[in-house]
Amino acid sequence: MSTTLLHQTATLLRPGVYTYDAYGNETYEYPGSGQEQPVLACRIQENDGTEDEDDRETVERRAVGFFGPDEEIAPYDRFDIDGEIWEVIGQPVLRHDAKGPHHYETNLRRVQV
Repeated sequence: MSTTLLHQTATLLRPGVYTYDAYGNETYEYPGSGQEQPVLACRIQENDGTEDEDDRETVERRAVGFFGPDEEIAPYDRFDIDGEIWEVIGQPVLRHDAKGPHHYETNLRRVQV
């Protein structure tokens, strides 16, 4: 993928170990600000938000993230992109063209931290 298409930068926030919350569920610990993390070229394209009206009205923002083919993107990774935290949903997909690996594509959701 042309680097001119990847005009944004993302600071990788990869979870370290996981712990258990008060209910016994696994929860990941992410690095705090100030810890050195790789900065990747990327591009995000927001989708329509969805509105959840179960307990309160909230809009969940989702996007598709595009990253270079040489990047290591994993489920549960988070990225600081333009001051907003986005989390990978599911397994990233490596897309190919006629010449080989072209880019990673992944679903993202906006995370409030």
